[in-house]
Amino acid sequence: MDKKTFMKTSTLLLVGYRTKAVLAAKELGFNIILWDEKKPPRKKRILFKKIFTLPLYETKLPKKFAYQLKQEKINLVSGVTEKSVIPSVFARQALQLPGTPLKVANRCRNKIVMKTFAAKKNIKVTPFMALRKNTNIKTLERKLSYPIVLKYKDRSGRRGLLIARNKKKLRVMMHKRDLAERLITGKEFSIESLIYNGKIIFKNITEYYDLYTINIVPAGLAPKQHKLINKLNEDIIKKFKIKQGMTHLECYLTKEGFIFGEIALRPPGGYLMDLIKIAYHFDPWLALLSIESGKPLTPPQKAKNAAASWLLHPGSGKIKTIQGVKEIKKIKEISAFKIKMKEGDIIQKRKGTSDEYGHFFIKALNRKKILNTIKTIKHKFHIVKE
Repeated sequence: MDKKTFMKTSTLLLVGYRTKAVLAAKELGFNIILWDEKKPPRKKRILFKKIFTLPLYETKLPKKFAYQLKQEKINLVSGVTEKSVIPSVFARQALQLPGTPLKVANRCRNKIVMKTFAAKKNIKVTPFMALRKNTNIKTLERKLSYPIVLKYKDRSGRRGLLIARNKKKLRVMMHKRDLAERLITGKEFSIESLIYNGKIIFKNITEYYDLYTINIVPAGLAPKQHKLINKLNEDIIKKFKIKQGMTHLECYLTKEGFIFGEIALRPPGGYLMDLIKIAYHFDPWLALLSIESGKPLTPPQKAKNAAASWLLHPGSGKIKTIQGVKEIKKIKEISAFKIKMKEGDIIQKRKGTSDEYGHFFIKALNRKKILNTIKTIKHKFHIVKE
């Protein structure tokens, strides 16, 4: 059976909703069944053969739901959101389909398990401690030193992140989170990899140029740093025993070299999939689903041009005026522009990286032209609050 015939006779269980994953699956000809906690946008529901609106169980599936899935003759399961990684494993188990083992998925989901495993495998991580009811505050201070970062074990994008800068704050915060770690001083990068049969068939390095706001693909790194970050990525994927799918690994370049932050076994957020498509001239969603179906594409190994995303969030407060919209729309390097705020709007405090009130995509021949465009936008575009 050739690839095209296989896709058009296959049913995909998509765990978690992401619009571009759905569009890629339709392009490949899959019949799509969605499992998510809430229904997709009304206009998109026609794209699905069936929709299961149920909790994303992180335990063995209820017998009734497992039975319902078995009736659908599902050939493939793909988890594309943060909360879908573990449920995807249990869905495959219920359907007796091959895929990532639970222990591997958990290493890429639970930050306590992840960092403990990394440290045991001699991967450099910042000092950390799991937080329990009986955790001693003096032990935390001695091992980590201020400022101390406190996190949930299963959330990304800075959602729920706290920083304690003294004992008074730490005493309150340590009982509200799962993990504490020493603050890392350095520049942040990420590596996105497509993996098939244990081999990395595509990788991209993303530069967090302006943290939580501007990302650039591919990153601007010296040859030695480029080699070291790729080595870190390869070592972690091998030691974590990740054999298939897409990973998003975050790390920091410090005075002591690269330090591992965390890894996710799922497609990244923050418009990085869009940037990869713009820079490398292929659709990573199509590539991922093709890998998971056992019919991998051959992605390009080098970027054709540079790309950047710019997330808009002016901070909490009331918008007085937005200046320069007409001017920046004339900039040819801006390939996409969306603004979701207007004068008089009340902007809420940013809770995570994904909270935004609009974005730009920038496409240019190289990183230098990207930086020049960023400079032009900063000069012309201003959001003024009261």
